[in-house]
Amino acid sequence: MDFIATPAIKHVNVPVSVYFDGHCLSCESTDTRIRSSYTREVADLGSPIEQRIADVTMATIECNNCGCTFTPVSREYPLKYEYSLAVITYALARYYHDNASANDIARELATLHGVEVPADTIYTWIKRLSDDYVKAMTDPSPASTTTEEQDSGASNPDATLSGDTSDGAASNALHDIKTITIDGTFVTTGVDVVGKKKPAGCLSIAKKKDGTLRLTSYK
Repeated sequence: MDFIATPAIKHVNVPVSVYFDGHCLSCESTDTRIRSSYTREVADLGSPIEQRIADVTMATIECNNCGCTFTPVSREYPLKYEYSLAVITYALARYYHDNASANDIARELATLHGVEVPADTIYTWIKRLSDDYVKAMTDPSPASTTTEEQDSGASNPDATLSGDTSDGAASNALHDIKTITIDGTFVTTGVDVVGKKKPAGCLSIAKKKDGTLRLTSYK
Protein backbone atom coordinates (compact mmCIF):
# COMPACT_ATOMS: atom_id res chain seq x y z
CA MET A 1 0.00 0.00 0.00
CA ASP A 2 1.46 3.34 -1.07
CA PHE A 3 0.25 5.61 1.75
CA ILE A 4 0.23 9.38 1.36
CA ALA A 5 1.94 11.05 4.31
CA THR A 6 1.52 14.66 3.19
CA PRO A 7 -2.06 15.66 2.29
CA ALA A 8 -2.53 17.69 -0.87
CA ILE A 9 -4.06 21.16 -0.51
CA LYS A 10 -7.21 21.60 -2.55
CA HIS A 11 -8.86 24.99 -3.05
CA VAL A 12 -12.57 25.00 -3.88
CA ASN A 13 -14.07 28.11 -5.44
CA VAL A 14 -17.33 29.28 -3.84
CA PRO A 15 -18.73 32.22 -5.87
CA VAL A 16 -21.54 34.38 -4.52
CA SER A 17 -23.95 32.76 -7.00
CA VAL A 18 -23.77 29.53 -4.96
CA TYR A 19 -25.55 31.03 -1.94
CA PHE A 20 -27.28 34.14 -3.32
CA ASP A 21 -30.14 33.93 -5.85
CA GLY A 22 -29.95 37.55 -7.03
CA HIS A 23 -33.03 38.88 -5.20
CA CYS A 24 -32.77 42.10 -3.22
CA LEU A 25 -33.25 41.43 0.48
CA SER A 26 -35.36 44.59 0.79
CA CYS A 27 -37.67 44.70 -2.23
CA GLU A 28 -37.13 41.23 -3.79
CA SER A 29 -36.13 42.78 -7.11
CA THR A 30 -33.70 40.83 -9.29
CA ASP A 31 -32.24 44.05 -10.70
CA THR A 32 -29.12 43.82 -8.53
CA ARG A 33 -25.41 44.08 -9.16
CA ILE A 34 -22.15 43.40 -7.33
CA ARG A 35 -20.80 46.67 -6.01
CA SER A 36 -17.56 45.24 -4.60
CA SER A 37 -16.17 41.85 -3.60
CA TYR A 38 -13.27 40.03 -2.00
CA THR A 39 -12.29 36.42 -1.33
CA ARG A 40 -11.85 34.85 2.11
CA GLU A 41 -10.22 31.48 2.79
CA VAL A 42 -12.19 29.15 5.08
CA ALA A 43 -10.86 25.82 6.36
CA ASP A 44 -13.26 23.07 5.31
CA LEU A 45 -13.62 19.40 6.23
CA GLY A 46 -11.15 17.39 4.19
CA SER A 47 -9.74 13.87 4.34
CA PRO A 48 -6.51 12.16 5.48
CA ILE A 49 -5.03 12.79 2.02
CA GLU A 50 -6.62 16.13 1.16
CA GLN A 51 -6.62 19.45 3.01
CA ARG A 52 -9.65 21.35 1.80
CA ILE A 53 -9.84 25.16 1.69
CA ALA A 54 -12.89 27.04 0.47
CA ASP A 55 -12.23 30.30 -1.38
CA VAL A 56 -15.50 32.08 -0.56
CA THR A 57 -16.37 35.20 -2.54
CA MET A 58 -17.91 37.86 -0.31
CA ALA A 59 -19.78 40.54 -2.26
CA THR A 60 -21.54 43.78 -1.45
CA ILE A 61 -24.74 43.77 -3.50
CA GLU A 62 -26.54 46.93 -4.61
CA CYS A 63 -30.16 46.94 -5.74
CA ASN A 64 -30.77 49.13 -8.79
CA ASN A 65 -34.49 49.26 -7.93
CA CYS A 66 -34.50 50.51 -4.33
CA GLY A 67 -30.86 51.38 -3.72
CA CYS A 68 -30.42 48.95 -0.83
CA THR A 69 -26.92 47.57 -0.26
CA PHE A 70 -26.23 44.34 1.62
CA THR A 71 -23.78 41.45 1.89
CA PRO A 72 -25.26 37.95 1.58
CA VAL A 73 -23.63 35.33 3.81
CA SER A 74 -23.32 31.63 3.05
CA ARG A 75 -24.83 29.28 5.60
CA GLU A 76 -22.04 26.75 4.98
CA TYR A 77 -19.32 29.36 5.62
CA PRO A 78 -20.49 31.59 8.51
CA LEU A 79 -19.20 35.14 8.71
CA LYS A 80 -16.41 35.83 11.24
CA TYR A 81 -15.52 32.14 11.48
CA GLU A 82 -12.28 30.72 10.08
CA TYR A 83 -13.87 27.29 9.74
CA SER A 84 -16.79 25.95 7.75
CA LEU A 85 -20.09 24.84 9.24
CA ALA A 86 -19.07 21.24 8.46
CA VAL A 87 -16.00 21.52 10.70
CA ILE A 88 -17.95 23.10 13.56
CA THR A 89 -20.77 20.56 13.26
CA TYR A 90 -18.27 17.69 13.29
CA ALA A 91 -16.73 19.01 16.51
CA LEU A 92 -20.07 19.44 18.29
CA ALA A 93 -21.34 16.06 17.08
CA ARG A 94 -18.26 14.27 18.41
CA TYR A 95 -18.60 16.11 21.72
CA TYR A 96 -22.28 15.34 22.26
CA HIS A 97 -22.72 11.99 20.50
CA ASP A 98 -19.42 10.34 21.44
CA ASN A 99 -18.44 12.17 24.65
CA ALA A 100 -15.12 13.13 23.01
CA SER A 101 -12.93 15.76 24.61
CA ALA A 102 -11.85 18.91 22.82
CA ASN A 103 -8.29 17.60 22.64
CA ASP A 104 -9.46 14.36 21.01
CA ILE A 105 -11.62 16.28 18.54
CA ALA A 106 -8.75 18.63 17.65
CA ARG A 107 -6.44 15.66 17.03
CA GLU A 108 -9.02 13.90 14.85
CA LEU A 109 -9.69 17.00 12.78
CA ALA A 110 -5.98 17.45 12.14
CA THR A 111 -5.24 13.78 11.42
CA LEU A 112 -8.36 12.69 9.55
CA HIS A 113 -9.64 15.91 7.99
CA GLY A 114 -6.65 18.18 7.48
CA VAL A 115 -8.01 20.94 9.74
CA GLU A 116 -5.89 22.50 12.47
CA VAL A 117 -8.20 23.71 15.24
CA PRO A 118 -6.98 24.62 18.75
CA ALA A 119 -8.76 22.80 21.57
CA ASP A 120 -9.62 26.18 23.13
CA THR A 121 -11.47 27.13 19.95
CA ILE A 122 -13.53 23.95 20.15
CA TYR A 123 -14.44 24.72 23.77
CA THR A 124 -15.54 28.19 22.64
CA TRP A 125 -17.82 26.62 20.03
CA ILE A 126 -19.31 24.36 22.71
CA LYS A 127 -20.02 27.34 24.98
CA ARG A 128 -21.40 29.67 22.32
CA LEU A 129 -23.12 27.35 19.85
CA SER A 130 -24.61 24.55 21.96
CA ASP A 131 -28.09 26.11 22.05
CA ASP A 132 -28.17 26.43 18.27
CA TYR A 133 -26.84 22.89 17.81
CA VAL A 134 -29.37 21.42 20.25
CA LYS A 135 -32.20 23.24 18.50
CA ALA A 136 -31.08 21.94 15.11
CA MET A 137 -30.81 18.37 16.40
CA THR A 138 -34.22 18.40 18.11
CA ASP A 139 -36.08 20.26 15.37
CA PRO A 140 -34.03 19.87 12.18
CA SER A 141 -34.94 21.78 9.02
CA PRO A 142 -35.17 19.94 5.68
CA ALA A 143 -31.77 19.35 4.13
CA SER A 144 -31.00 21.36 1.03
CA THR A 145 -29.72 19.78 -2.16
CA THR A 146 -26.47 21.06 -3.61
CA THR A 147 -24.27 20.02 -6.50
CA GLU A 148 -20.92 18.29 -6.03
CA GLU A 149 -18.96 21.16 -7.55
CA GLN A 150 -19.90 24.26 -5.59
CA ASP A 151 -18.89 26.63 -8.35
CA SER A 152 -21.03 24.98 -11.04
CA GLY A 153 -24.50 26.16 -9.97
CA ALA A 154 -26.58 27.99 -7.41
CA SER A 155 -28.25 26.45 -4.37
CA ASN A 156 -30.97 27.74 -2.09
CA PRO A 157 -29.71 31.03 -0.61
CA ASP A 158 -29.37 31.68 3.08
CA ALA A 159 -28.43 35.32 2.87
CA THR A 160 -28.46 37.81 5.73
CA LEU A 161 -27.56 41.45 6.06
CA SER A 162 -23.96 41.63 7.18
CA GLY A 163 -24.79 44.41 9.60
CA ASP A 164 -27.39 42.26 11.34
CA THR A 165 -25.40 39.08 11.81
CA SER A 166 -24.44 37.93 15.29
CA ASP A 167 -21.79 35.33 14.47
CA GLY A 168 -20.04 34.00 17.55
CA ALA A 169 -22.71 35.21 19.96
CA ALA A 170 -24.56 32.80 22.21
CA SER A 171 -28.18 32.15 21.31
CA ASN A 172 -30.94 32.49 23.90
CA ALA A 173 -33.48 30.48 21.90
CA LEU A 174 -33.38 27.59 24.36
CA HIS A 175 -32.84 29.61 27.52
CA ASP A 176 -34.87 27.24 29.66
CA ILE A 177 -32.89 24.11 28.73
CA LYS A 178 -30.30 23.37 31.38
CA THR A 179 -29.18 19.98 30.10
CA ILE A 180 -29.26 18.03 26.88
CA THR A 181 -28.80 14.36 26.20
CA ILE A 182 -27.56 12.42 23.22
CA ASP A 183 -26.68 8.75 23.64
CA GLY A 184 -27.35 8.58 27.37
CA THR A 185 -25.24 11.43 28.76
CA PHE A 186 -26.13 14.95 29.65
CA VAL A 187 -24.19 18.17 30.09
CA THR A 188 -25.24 21.67 31.09
CA THR A 189 -25.62 24.18 28.28
CA GLY A 190 -25.09 27.29 30.38
CA VAL A 191 -21.83 29.04 31.24
CA ASP A 192 -20.44 25.80 32.68
CA VAL A 193 -21.14 23.78 29.55
CA VAL A 194 -17.59 22.45 29.57
CA GLY A 195 -18.21 20.75 32.90
CA LYS A 196 -18.11 16.99 33.29
CA LYS A 197 -20.78 14.88 31.71
CA LYS A 198 -22.76 12.60 33.98
CA PRO A 199 -24.51 9.31 33.27
CA ALA A 200 -28.18 9.86 32.64
CA GLY A 201 -31.14 7.62 33.14
CA CYS A 202 -34.01 8.32 30.80
CA LEU A 203 -34.29 11.89 29.55
CA SER A 204 -36.85 13.47 27.28
CA ILE A 205 -37.35 16.84 25.58
CA ALA A 206 -40.86 18.28 25.23
CA LYS A 207 -42.07 21.49 23.60
CA LYS A 208 -43.94 23.84 25.94
CA LYS A 209 -46.95 25.96 25.00
CA ASP A 210 -44.81 29.06 24.54
CA GLY A 211 -42.70 27.24 21.96
CA THR A 212 -39.65 26.64 24.18
CA LEU A 213 -38.33 23.20 25.07
CA ARG A 214 -38.21 21.47 28.44
CA LEU A 215 -35.88 18.64 29.44
CA THR A 216 -37.12 16.01 31.91
CA SER A 217 -34.82 13.50 33.63
CA TYR A 218 -35.98 10.12 34.95
CA LYS A 219 -33.68 8.01 37.13
